[in-house]
Amino acid sequence: MMKGITAKKVSYLVCSTVLALVLIYSCDRKIGLVPVAPTPVPVNTCDSVKYSVEIKPILDAQCATSGCHSGSFPAGGVDLATYANAKVQALNGRIKARAIDNGGGMPAAGQIPQSQKDLLKCWINNGALQ
Repeated sequence: MMKGITAKKVSYLVCSTVLALVLIYSCDRKIGLVPVAPTPVPVNTCDSVKYSVEIKPILDAQCATSGCHSGSFPAGGVDLATYANAKVQALNGRIKARAIDNGGGMPAAGQIPQSQKDLLKCWINNGALQ
């Protein structure tokens, strides 16, 4: 009778040891897991905002219109029809204060859509690249 109990204990110990080894080995070797390719980091859209592509059309439509910030006598002496002038106004904070933060209520016809404000903000924050 003593022999049967010992055999059960040994059998239990062997099964437990094998199970533990299988679990440890499978966790260590990641057996059964499908490898997943790392997700590429998306390019920050702000990094690619350029005056000639995104900003000039916004300024032309919203600011540098006839009788406003373009021409021989631009409103407030601020001409936004060229890159050089727009960059000066962007870097000195005037575009942000007047059109993005809307502290100056520009443009006079109403607020710029949020998507365009976001592009202007990106452009300014990245140094107003051409």
